[in-house]
Order: sequence, then structure tokens, then C-alpha cells
Amino acid sequence: MVKNNKVLSVLRLSIATLLDNKVILFPYAIIVFIQLFLLEILYFSPRQPLIIFFGPIIRKLWTDSYLHYPLNFVLLPNLFQNLQFPIYILFTSYLMALSINILVKINSQAKVNFGELCRKTLASYVHIVIAALIAFVVSFLLYKGYEVVLNRAIVMRSETGLFGAIKKTVIYGAPYFNLLLNILGTALVAYILPIVVIDKKNIFKAVMLNFKELRKSFFLTLLVVFVPSMLYVGIVLLRNNTAIQSTAPELGVVIMAIGVFVVAIIDAVVYTAISLYYLLGKETK
Repeated sequence: MVKNNKVLSVLRLSIATLLDNKVILFPYAIIVFIQLFLLEILYFSPRQPLIIFFGPIIRKLWTDSYLHYPLNFVLLPNLFQNLQFPIYILFTSYLMALSINILVKINSQAKVNFGELCRKTLASYVHIVIAALIAFVVSFLLYKGYEVVLNRAIVMRSETGLFGAIKKTVIYGAPYFNLLLNILGTALVAYILPIVVIDKKNIFKAVMLNFKELRKSFFLTLLVVFVPSMLYVGIVLLRNNTAIQSTAPELGVVIMAIGVFVVAIIDAVVYTAISLYYLLGKETK
């Protein structure tokens, strides 16, 4: 097991580095802008002129009712979530890699040339995209595994006793189990992106080195991801508040917008922490 003070030291160093070098956060600010811009487009998709493009798609895949209040707000989170895959693979992963490259420059006490770092990061774009795909596949497989358990719990007849308690825990705890699985998935591939960026390794070597690092520090890595990710519990609570959904479904848009900022903060802290831990490990060898 890993000592809690070591985990907290890594996280404190990450937060202090971000506060002292706010330029590291600039790529995450771009991520937030892209996400909010996407959310705004989806919010206005039932209105002119966007309905010209989105209307036929929504009518074909769902029904005309989902273009009108309140069902448009029921559909909005699903649309936003479905578009996270291409956004993450094509844009978010690159910007996170750019942030790591900025961190490397600062750590070496070199001047940060943003244009140069953009080109340098772009040179590894293929490996960055594959790293993002691997992260997605790992999380997808974990979610699918839980989905099997969830479907089994739904058809269970027991409503009382031990099996009834298990059924209720699996069903009602689904959002929180999904969050925990996301944390596990992130931890399992945590070093791939930093290794691609810092060591300029190809994706195959990066994957092997990732598991080498995990063998040495899996629990530390898991906790470094886990602790900041607890910020998202509040978003999960709000998103699953039935009173909000039934009385003011439009507040779901506000919650999603807040969630965009929270996720950006979590990712910035986590990937800065992981990258710093990896860099310090290399320096002490």
C-alpha cells in the first residue's frame, strides 16, 4: 500500500505548479471553450437556423417531440455525451498533451514558446490519438462489464434480504459505480500520454512502459486519480436529482456546463500530477 502523505504531496505539488504556472492551464481553457461551444450548439439545435440541420436527424433517430420542451432537455445530455468520443479523441487528447509539453518546458526552466510546442505536440498526434483510443476502449470495456452486472440485477426477483440489498445497490448506485470505473480506467492508462509526450515513445513502447510504471506505483496512481475525481460527485448528485429533472429540466444545461469546468479542473490536476511524478522518477534514476 502507498502512504497517504505521498499521494497528497504529489497532488499538492500538482496544484502548486498549476497556480504558479497558469500557462499550463491554457490548453484546458481551450477544452472548456470547445465543450461549452458544443453545448450551446446543441442547446439551440431545435431553433432556427440550426434546426435545418439537426431537425431531420432528431426526427429520424427519435421523434418530433424531442425538438420541443421538455423532451429537448431530456435528449440534450444524451447528444452531448455521445459527442464526447470524437471531441476527446480528436481535440481534448491533443490539448492535454500540449499541456504536458508546456509542463516539461517549465520543469526544465526553458522559455515556453506556445507555437513551437503546438508544432512539437502535433508531431506526435497519431500516437496521442491512439493513446486516447486505448483509454476509451479500456473505459468502454469496464462500463460494459458493469452493464452485464446491472442487467442481471434488474431481472433479479429478490426485493428484500441480502440479494435485495445487492440489487438496489447495483441499480441505484450505477452513476457512482460508473464514476469509480472511470477512475480505474484512467489509472490503468495514466502514464501512456505522458510517456508519449515526455519520452517521444511510440504508442507500443508507451503502453509497455505504462504497465511497468503501474507495477511500481499502481495504488499511488489510483489514489492520485481518485482524490481529485471526488469533485465530480457533486455533479453526479445534481444530475440524478429527480426533483430538478421534473420541475426544471432546463437546469440540466447549467449542471452540464458546471460539469465541463469540474472535469477540466480534475484532468488538469490529475495529468499534471502524473506527469510530474513520472518526471521526478526519471530525474532520480
